[in-house]
Amino acid sequence: MVHADRQEAYSHLRDRYPFLVDLIAATGEVRLPEPNGDAVACSLVRIVAGQMLSRTAAQTILARMGAAADRLGLATLYVLPEAELRACGLSGRKARTIGMIAEIMSTEPARFERWRELPFPELRREVAGIWGLSDWSASVLAIFDFAHEDVFPLSDGSIIRAIRFIEEQKMRIGEKFHHEFASPYGSYLALTLWAALDTGVLTALRSR
Repeated sequence: MVHADRQEAYSHLRDRYPFLVDLIAATGEVRLPEPNGDAVACSLVRIVAGQMLSRTAAQTILARMGAAADRLGLATLYVLPEAELRACGLSGRKARTIGMIAEIMSTEPARFERWRELPFPELRREVAGIWGLSDWSASVLAIFDFAHEDVFPLSDGSIIRAIRFIEEQKMRIGEKFHHEFASPYGSYLALTLWAALDTGVLTALRSR
């Protein structure tokens, strides 16, 4: 996958979103994550565990899962028994999804790794074919593990909050935020909004 120049991406974002120029200046030009070399099945487990949870809560549950795997002598988290997954704090739905990931790995071990080469529309369809995974799951996998440049996770709760704040504080009354204007650099816009929330930049930058 050939990546665009980061400066080119942010030049595009500044041009399409002039009301975000000060926000981008405050967060800096966020780098696209390097492609993750971990097994895709392991990345999916982390994504499932973290869905609809704060970063701290997700890290706590993953630490428990890691400790349980060590105690049982298991090499990967997705082979943890359902009872252990529930004891670590996962919901029944999430435990079931991880069980399905384990089943696929036992019958089609190369299936997930083939996802690395797919364009995002195809990746989204493949991910949606696994019970319990969603567009959000596909978006997070695409950005943080596969380094896709043009993915905007519109269903992400933090992104939704950021957009609402921008519409209220940085745009004229009645204007709507059009995420599609970021294409072909939607991932950079998402990363910038996440960074602005994480650092408090977004709430600090209010319209004059």
